[in-house]
Amino acid sequence: MNLILTLTVVASVAQKSLATVPYSNYILAPESRTIYPPRIHQVNGTLTNSKSLIGGPNGTATFNGVSSITFDYTKNIGGVVSVKVGKSSSPDAFVGLTYTESSLWINGQGSDATADAGLDEVIWLPVGEGPGTYTVERKYDRGAFRYLSVVSNSSATIDVQGVSVYYTAAPAQDLRGYSGYFHSNDELLNRVWYAVTWYNNATITEGRSAMTDGAKRDREVWPGDIHWDNFKRGLAWSLSYIDETGLMNVTSSADWLRVGMGGHDGNAWAVKANLTLSTAQSSAITNALKSRWGTYGAPSPEAGVPLTISPFIGSFELEAHFIGQETQDALDLIRLQWGFMLNDPRPTSLMSFYIAGLHLTSSIGRTWKISPALGDLTDVDAGFETPLGKFSSTLRR
Repeated sequence: MNLILTLTVVASVAQKSLATVPYSNYILAPESRTIYPPRIHQVNGTLTNSKSLIGGPNGTATFNGVSSITFDYTKNIGGVVSVKVGKSSSPDAFVGLTYTESSLWINGQGSDATADAGLDEVIWLPVGEGPGTYTVERKYDRGAFRYLSVVSNSSATIDVQGVSVYYTAAPAQDLRGYSGYFHSNDELLNRVWYAVTWYNNATITEGRSAMTDGAKRDREVWPGDIHWDNFKRGLAWSLSYIDETGLMNVTSSADWLRVGMGGHDGNAWAVKANLTLSTAQSSAITNALKSRWGTYGAPSPEAGVPLTISPFIGSFELEAHFIGQETQDALDLIRLQWGFMLNDPRPTSLMSFYIAGLHLTSSIGRTWKISPALGDLTDVDAGFETPLGKFSSTLRR
């Protein structure tokens, strides 16, 4: 195996050049924060010229009485919806908006719930007030959806000229200005890396970005929107429970907010936390975990029965396979589980760190090591930036 390593260090962020982003054809982020529907999933009732609403703001669609249209954005997006209306036949005319992440839950009478059960109410816009653009209130910023339905539930005739979503995630970032990249001879792995990078989301913390769990998909208050000093105090309180063994001594009855959920997978964590005493012990754990794999991936030991696949918990098992030098098992799990989903934020860093071998061993890469593990791959090209500079590796065999 030939390894070409490129390491570029710059004195400050301001000195970085704006080079072309490698492999930008894989990037799923939109060119603009204003997103128009790319395709129609279905139309119900009588709606003329519905295709005019695709791709721009100058449509000429007409809702004739009770009818609806569902748009498919082809991937999860999030933001604030606007509907541009020409005229309506009644001052009492309304159009409603419903959202869902899955085509199984398209519903003209509600959205898939932001809580654990039930439906969210339809958001109604009073379009009978006259021509113009009607935008939902900021509090109705929708955290994640793929399908958007526009519904008319009256006998009114309504001319709709456009539907748009203002994308609000990662508000301080250039959505397509990736500083990292990954490419290999396996097209599925390439798609997984860029898909999970899209579903990652950064939130704002004192003017900088920080990765948080589920920041794009969750509908709760973003950590960057709470008082940062309180957040730091909460983190310090949690860290105070780490004892001399380096482990956190949890004295409460549960460490998770959801009913029925227990601790994280202690098997994978034994490897991840370096508690195993030999490679043989690590292999025994990872082999036992692999024996539980099913059709769609690795079931979470914490979830009990019925077997449940959790991408969050599965990511720890994935890293355990890498740490245990079971690279082929790790690649197989990515292909099996994340290849099926293509929508979870966990494997991206692991693919850069372990497959491409770009390990940062101290803050922002002041110290680092190169330790690639290709499994059955024949070539990998990957890289990323920190405030210190650029790190990249190119591998061929």
